[in-house]
Amino acid sequence: ISPSMNTRPNASSSKRSSAACPLSTAVARCPSSSSNPTATSRLIVDCGFNKGVVASRLLQKLPEFSLVGFEVQQDIQGCADNVKKRFPGRKIDVIYAAVGDKDGAVAYYEPSKWGKNYKGGTTTVADKRSMSVNYEQPKTAPSIDFSRWLAENVSDAHFVFVKMDIEGGEYGVIEHLLATGAIDRIDVLAVEWHADKFPEPTRTKYLDIEKRIRRYADDNRITVMDWY
Repeated sequence: ISPSMNTRPNASSSKRSSAACPLSTAVARCPSSSSNPTATSRLIVDCGFNKGVVASRLLQKLPEFSLVGFEVQQDIQGCADNVKKRFPGRKIDVIYAAVGDKDGAVAYYEPSKWGKNYKGGTTTVADKRSMSVNYEQPKTAPSIDFSRWLAENVSDAHFVFVKMDIEGGEYGVIEHLLATGAIDRIDVLAVEWHADKFPEPTRTKYLDIEKRIRRYADDNRITVMDWY
């Protein structure tokens, strides 16, 4: 979808609120078939699937949407089956790979302690400041070029909601989305930002990427919102 051909609904909603995005707000930005009949396919892309808790909530709230999840942690692959059993008949696919700016393999780092999300804080970015992440024992996972994946799997007929919570990896992915134009495949992008977890000058660089994606979204009828 090129910017000039963008036919997204609710163009006025591209202005972000100052608060973090609750799930109910994200759901409200995702139209049903009756409110947006031009989109014949509706897709949730959950970058940071974890055990599928948020994915399950989204599937429950958005009954017309299918889902593709991405998760870097390799030891929780059985969780996808649990989500599929909960939503029989729904099109659900989980890819156990990191979203990134190129295809291949990537090192990732797990925390020694975490909160409500299993190994929450797991990251592919080595200089993220975290007391609990063990940077001395990296693991390896496949990495998928997210821009390429969108170009190959999303068409003009899709309405695409992307939730991105990838612990600092969002900046490289979003910069690549902007560079390749694949950002135009997304209608709603909800991101948990982590710039405050990085030292200078990386923090300032990442904040600039946040500004760039917001400016682009406002100019091209894409909704960008803060996840939590």
